[in-house]
Amino acid sequence: MKKRIAFRKLGRDTAHRLAMIRNMVCSLVEHERIVTTEPKAKELRRYAEKVIGYAKWWAVYQRQAALDLKRGEAKAAQKAAANAMHQLRLANSWVNQRPTLIKLLHHLGPRYLDRNGGYTRVLKLQKLREGDKAPRAVIEYVGREGELRPSKAGTGTKGELSDLLAQLEALELEGSKPKGALEGAPEGGKGSGLSSEEGGDEAGSLQTELAK
Repeated sequence: MKKRIAFRKLGRDTAHRLAMIRNMVCSLVEHERIVTTEPKAKELRRYAEKVIGYAKWWAVYQRQAALDLKRGEAKAAQKAAANAMHQLRLANSWVNQRPTLIKLLHHLGPRYLDRNGGYTRVLKLQKLREGDKAPRAVIEYVGREGELRPSKAGTGTKGELSDLLAQLEALELEGSKPKGALEGAPEGGKGSGLSSEEGGDEAGSLQTELAK
């Protein structure tokens, strides 16, 4: 019986494993689709979705800070800016390349404002890796151009950040004071390319290799 097993070790020590995951997260954010082994893809999924959540809340807190500053509420603006900075630091702890971090905050985060989770997809490949015959898989962000399988519409009733941003925009136009616009918020203090660990894989060939 499995107990107290929270993650896959992937045959590496802690420092090596975390460094590898950071590199893979950066590659996934940059290319939005990578080919790797199946265990790595499944382990990468949790971190790839976590950074999207950081980017979404960063956008909300940035808008809140700008609105409070425009209304002359310096204390509220300072608190919102601090929360935005906290989300930025959390994202930067996994995405440590500046161009990739900018893409995460300004492109991927706003793309998934209407989706409450389920930002990635893992698809197994029939063809094994040459040499050690390790099972391969594709991990990609959903809702992008050139994705291997059409994504389902995101659903959910709680914590939809698009509604919060819409409320902030309405309040900004009306000039009224926001009341509970960020209730439930956590307190804290285009690419379509293909990247592969092995290299040489093309998007067209992946369609024929997907396991049925």
